[in-house]
Amino acid sequence: MTVNFPRLRLVQQVRRAKPALIALILAGSLAGCDFVPGYVEMDTKDPTPQVATNTLTELRALPPPKRPLYVAVYRFDDMTGQNKPGGAYAEYSKAVSQGGATMLVNALREAGGSDWFNVLEREQLGPLLEERKLIRAARETFANENGFEVQPLPALLNAGILLAGGVIGYDSNTTTGGSGARYLGIGANQQYREDNVSVYLRAISVTNGRILASVVANKTIFSMSNQAGVFSYVATDGILELESGI
Repeated sequence: MTVNFPRLRLVQQVRRAKPALIALILAGSLAGCDFVPGYVEMDTKDPTPQVATNTLTELRALPPPKRPLYVAVYRFDDMTGQNKPGGAYAEYSKAVSQGGATMLVNALREAGGSDWFNVLEREQLGPLLEERKLIRAARETFANENGFEVQPLPALLNAGILLAGGVIGYDSNTTTGGSGARYLGIGANQQYREDNVSVYLRAISVTNGRILASVVANKTIFSMSNQAGVFSYVATDGILELESGI
């Protein structure tokens, strides 16, 4: 039987150092991996209420209207039915945000510094009506116990324009490509992907149901991946492997 003495000594050293290694790993985990070799601190940022994108800045800078419009948004759905694209596995998360109505309401509120539209709550109309019933019942109870006249709640405002629509298209991987090179275990590659999203919105007159305006907007989304790596033998029984990517 052939015995490799350097390898045997290495195994014995690892076995002797095993308790210390376990303690080091546990301590590093409890301390948030602050002193684990090679740990890179993440570039964290403080939370912000809303990112002022170029589109949002232009939306807020709209000239003031002659008078604001009373509008309502009931639904703004994802009509694509698309799931988030996955490689070799099934992805059950939706590719498009399910909060379209909330984002549309926020955009209407931001238009012209909140001067263009008076947005009326309709997405949570059920809870709103239930809360008004509770207030009305509490007022009636108080009035009956004290002999006062019941004060009615003011009527809800009605909208003159109804906004409807949704995300009607999500085409993923419409264009894909990339390039790369590798020599003696050292190489780098770049990949890119192009997706397309289509959104439809229309304004409906509440008085007669006529569609006053409609618009379809398309947005192209580019995704890119850069990777570099090293895979090479550094000794007769040792391999060096390094990877980096974004």
